[in-house]
Amino acid sequence: MNDSQKPHYKYLTIVLCFSLLWGLFISISIESRKVVTVHAQDFATPTEGYPEEAATVQQLISDEDCLLPCWWGLNLGVDNGRAVEDMLYNSFGPSSYQKSDGNDYSGVREGAEYSVFYLHLNTRNEIRDGDLASEGISFWVLEPEGRFVASRLSSDLPALSYVDWTPYMPSSLLSKYGAPDLVTFVYPTDILSGYSMIMRYFDLGLFVGYDFPYKSWVESNKSILICNQLDNDFMYLFRLGVTVVADYFAIPENNPWPGGDKTMWYERRLEDITTFDLETFTELFSHENVCFTTLPIDEWPDLPPPTE
Repeated sequence: MNDSQKPHYKYLTIVLCFSLLWGLFISISIESRKVVTVHAQDFATPTEGYPEEAATVQQLISDEDCLLPCWWGLNLGVDNGRAVEDMLYNSFGPSSYQKSDGNDYSGVREGAEYSVFYLHLNTRNEIRDGDLASEGISFWVLEPEGRFVASRLSSDLPALSYVDWTPYMPSSLLSKYGAPDLVTFVYPTDILSGYSMIMRYFDLGLFVGYDFPYKSWVESNKSILICNQLDNDFMYLFRLGVTVVADYFAIPENNPWPGGDKTMWYERRLEDITTFDLETFTELFSHENVCFTTLPIDEWPDLPPPTE
């Protein structure tokens, strides 16, 4: 080896040592926050049989110029029922939606009258997920003034949809709208119900719920694993629900999941069952492909007694 080669080997040795030390530092930091990085399974949307309706939905939910109170191209709280119907007609066709009297829906506030436009989304791959999953969205128009006041979206098994629902996942919403006003969790009542995380933005009228399966418990210490993507090696999201409202009055009374500016007695606040506050939660979940665990369940504070 001549003298001209020696500095290069010395430099490579320094770089390798620094890389190892940096990797160790990152590993220790992540472990102390009980945060793990996850790798998504491949749920690439198949092109064969891809419905045109899915492409329309994808365009509507991915429009970066349509931020609340803009919702699916409509101005929440301002546009009227005719604008809602025109959007559905032009985007999805005349026979794609149903219009109903909102008073037929359970839990509607006494004295309130609605027209409800419901669109069943033809965005499922039935070969992949059978008949057990569905997707749909409703638009609520308060009568007699005819004002568009609320909308609700629900997707079962969103990772298996033709639509990429990433724009409604925590990393996207937190990046767009910042820290939510409240983050709560609903603990599973039985092995079938799973558990939920709900993010609330009161000023925006935005309420987003994520349902996770019971199996996502971390069995070693009975903590719960929370991830911010549709599906990964650790867990999957089996239901996504998004509610937007212009007026609290527009929300039916009997627990419209998720929604409302009041928590239910069985909801637990982020700060009570994790080591995060809203700021650090937002900082973490603004990035994709991360998870964290709650405190062990036996360390959670007791719930208050049920309310009437």
